[in-house]
Amino acid sequence: MSEDDPIELGLHQTMNAVAEAMAQTFPGLCFALFVFTPDDPRANYISNAKRQDMLAVMREFIDRNQNKAN
Repeated sequence: MSEDDPIELGLHQTMNAVAEAMAQTFPGLCFALFVFTPDDPRANYISNAKRQDMLAVMREFIDRNQNKAN
């Protein structure tokens, strides 16, 4: 799976439904949903934000949380 691969076929419909519910629940807010298994770091991803905006938010989140204790 590369970074540009589509959502896995078995998850596509469910992830789209969850994304639609999130958009209705959080109107006007951006979101991202990542779905992955613990043994594989590759994730299926869906978002209503522009890719560059979501990457900036993810970098900020990682920077703020990387050194915090579990």
